[in-house]
Amino acid sequence: MPAHTGAVGSALDISKTIVTSRRALAYAAGIMDTNALVFDDDRPGGIIAPPQFCVSLEWPVVNGHLSRRVAGMSQEEYIRSVHACQDSIFHEAIHPGMKLTTTGTLVGIRRTRAGALTLCKLTTVNTETGEPI
Repeated sequence: MPAHTGAVGSALDISKTIVTSRRALAYAAGIMDTNALVFDDDRPGGIIAPPQFCVSLEWPVVNGHLSRRVAGMSQEEYIRSVHACQDSIFHEAIHPGMKLTTTGTLVGIRRTRAGALTLCKLTTVNTETGEPI
């Protein structure tokens, strides 16, 4: 894959979602997280989404058509891409009913022996308040 360093600073796709109980519970079940905070929907105050749920909000941003075009990825390269690491900072728990917007920026790209390594900064905010999640 050619590493297009000129793409650094480019905006990536935008994803908007309304978190539903069903989606949060399905995610928790999928990762076998049965902690009452994320799995007991009869709990006073309701459930919160597991922290890893943030990936489901970010994935459409880093894998959208704009993101692939910015990075110069062919379809063959796209299907071989690997999610290598993630460092997430949380400002608030994600819970059903939240309206969220996730955006991203390509902040780094470099060649490696295995191909191009890209670094993206992703931000999820409450759509209604603009506050980070």
